[in-house]
Amino acid sequence: MSKLEKINAGAVLYSQGDQSDAMYILRSGQMALYLDFGTPDQFELINIGPGSCMGEMGLLEKEPRNATAVALVDSEVEKVQASELGDFIRSSPEVIHAMIIGLARRLRNVTVELMSAHSVIKEVIEQIDEKPHQLSFREKLNKYSDLLFGLPKDVPPDLYVNLFSRMHGSMY
Repeated sequence: MSKLEKINAGAVLYSQGDQSDAMYILRSGQMALYLDFGTPDQFELINIGPGSCMGEMGLLEKEPRNATAVALVDSEVEKVQASELGDFIRSSPEVIHAMIIGLARRLRNVTVELMSAHSVIKEVIEQIDEKPHQLSFREKLNKYSDLLFGLPKDVPPDLYVNLFSRMHGSMY
């Protein structure tokens, strides 16, 4: 059925975008899940310890991995293949509990990050916008996200702001 695997510190267990063919239960050590691992945009989603599940989301949804799992220290994981999942859960009800706890923890982390991002975006919009009540929040968010996240790397920022203002109206 399931099998134990040793993962050396720094090793990648699975990568974002990989096919989800198994889930893992961390039996010892510590691992982290990252978005865009190994790139300048790398972002740590969560740091997990023994008893935590990983890879279950993609396995249950039959979707590619949405994150990269990396061992922070020498670790040991129990690998459960997709074809074995039903039998494994029936024989190990504590796994269901660990999965629910892990998913709830991740959802809470995402909610906190979303609330923080919303607060920062709202503050930026209020600081930039002299007429805060003329546009809806969604319209402001679209306008400024285009500006903040659509900045081409090869165009000087002042030239981009000038061009953006001409195309979309003045920001001020």
